[in-house]
Amino acid sequence: TPGYLSRPLRELPPAQADEGSFDDGLERNMSYGGSWTPPQSDGDPLAGSKSSSGLPTPDLLVNVPGMDSGTSTVTPPDTVGAAGPNHYVQMVNNRIAIYDKTGKQVLASRTISDLWLNIPSAGVPPGLTCAHRNHGDPVVVFDRLAGRWLISQLSTESSFFNGVITPEQALCVGVSVSDDPTGAYYLYQ
Repeated sequence: TPGYLSRPLRELPPAQADEGSFDDGLERNMSYGGSWTPPQSDGDPLAGSKSSSGLPTPDLLVNVPGMDSGTSTVTPPDTVGAAGPNHYVQMVNNRIAIYDKTGKQVLASRTISDLWLNIPSAGVPPGLTCAHRNHGDPVVVFDRLAGRWLISQLSTESSFFNGVITPEQALCVGVSVSDDPTGAYYLYQ
């Protein structure tokens, strides 16, 4: 699909707690249903005050709390993030949120597929699976040479989960117009 220009991410409505779940009619057990207890240890043998090079490990500069567990309706979470010159962008399954370099949230979570909805020049082009499906496995990268953000996620019809490849499967890719992750994106499917 040719590229489209999205509305600025900051103009999209915040994600609702129940948005983004699978809506293809199939029943899925998205949780493993058990409980997990971390192993008890007197300390992490891999944690230390020096890196593998022998140099001191730098102190943590900013701790970003990230999206809360009620933000995404799918488990397990596919949590990814990237830091740019002024922002940290976090994606969890089918959501995206943006923080400044002090850890303050500057854009509450949005549903990723909403970028592909109501494209100013085209509305919702026919066959644009990315506008209707949020199946996660997101990726976010800041390209320091180009000064742009790249985001992506999978968008599939239910046949993907049966191991069948269909034309409705898509990789949704957005490339920011500038280094501002809250702005518009060039969109591809």
